[in-house]
Amino acid sequence: MDLKQLNDNFGIPGILSFDEHSGLTRANVSTPAAKATVYLQGAHLAAWQPTGQQPVIFMSRKSDFAPGKPIRGGVPLAFPWFATDSNPTRFNGHPGPSHGFARIQDWTLAFAAVSGDDLHLTFTLRPTQLSRDMGFDHFRVAFQLTIGRSLTMQLVVGNDAATPLIFEEAMHTYFAVVDVHEVTVT
Repeated sequence: MDLKQLNDNFGIPGILSFDEHSGLTRANVSTPAAKATVYLQGAHLAAWQPTGQQPVIFMSRKSDFAPGKPIRGGVPLAFPWFATDSNPTRFNGHPGPSHGFARIQDWTLAFAAVSGDDLHLTFTLRPTQLSRDMGFDHFRVAFQLTIGRSLTMQLVVGNDAATPLIFEEAMHTYFAVVDVHEVTVT
């Protein structure tokens, strides 16, 4: 879908709009509870900031923000492998891209709705020529986001083949912190 179609089909006045940044389409979210930015390339959450709070998500200044290039920081979605591809000859005699192909592919926005102060978004990814070239041609992936005072993310993978689908997945979240020495994880 182009920007006009996205805005016509999914735009919600004052809540959800779409624009382009450096050749990449992005969703701009502004609810009473939070602001967020999601790029359709990689279904990549680049920003989330609850109202009255500091930004929660860190974005690298080294991000290229270019079609086909991984976005650095935010919440990259790793699929169908995490980190380095274990197949050294997967694509044109080389390993596939770091963290898989899902983060450099355009995802489809399938659903957008407001419930209370929360915006619910669902992005989907199906096989593309790039994924088929890497041996992945029978899958479905859905990334569901609930953006509000809290952030909920769910990544669901479906297998359309009669044989097992072997994959790895991750939401590789980069948190913005003022002082790493003051952070604890439980």
